[in-house]
Amino acid sequence: MTLRHFLDAAYVLLVEEYQRIGTNLMDAIDKTGEFRASSKPEEAETANETARNEASLKQLEQMMAGVRVSR
Repeated sequence: MTLRHFLDAAYVLLVEEYQRIGTNLMDAIDKTGEFRASSKPEEAETANETARNEASLKQLEQMMAGVRVSR
């Protein structure tokens, strides 16, 4: 289990406990929102992937700098 999965599981438990004591779902989500692993994991993952792709492209361009193409 990764840290992100652990934090998300703990977040779900907090929401469930708020619901158990009588808070409605939307209020429970609002009260515990700061404890989520990330509010938008898709965006964070996409940004991280974009940075890795750019670094790989730069490394490839450096490796190919001395290569000549003959026709």
